[in-house]
Amino acid sequence: MDWTPFPTVIGFNAGFFFSSVKSVYLSNNIIDIDGLAFYFAGNLRRINFPDGLLEIGSAAFESTTSLDMNFVAPNSLKIIENNAFKDSAITSVTFNNKLEYVLDYAFANNDIVNLDLGESVELIGENCFKDNNIVG
Repeated sequence: MDWTPFPTVIGFNAGFFFSSVKSVYLSNNIIDIDGLAFYFAGNLRRINFPDGLLEIGSAAFESTTSLDMNFVAPNSLKIIENNAFKDSAITSVTFNNKLEYVLDYAFANNDIVNLDLGESVELIGENCFKDNNIVG
C-alpha cells in the first residue's frame, strides 16, 4: 500500500470559514484545493500556489475579501472551478500555458485590471470575469 506522509489535498470546507488566519503556505505536495476550502476566510491576505497544483475547486477562495493579490497560475494548474475566486480582491490574473478550464464566475466581482489568458485555455465559463475593471 502506498502512503504519503504529507497531505496532497486541502479538503472540502477545510474550516477556514471566518478564520483569523492571515497567511497560508502550501507545500509542493498539494495537488488539489477542494471546494469551499478557504471560503469566507476574510482575513486571508497571502497564499502561495505550489508547483504541482492541478485543480482549484468550486468557491475555494470565494469571499476572501482581504486576498489582495496578483494571481499567477502555477505551471501545473489545469482547472479552476466555478466561483473559485468570486468576491475576492484579486487585482491581476496570469494563466499558465497548460490551464485548460476556467469555469463560470471563477473570477467574478474582483478588482482585476490586468488579465493574461495564456495560450492553452479551452473553455472560459459564463461570466467568468464579470464585474471587474479589466483594461489589459
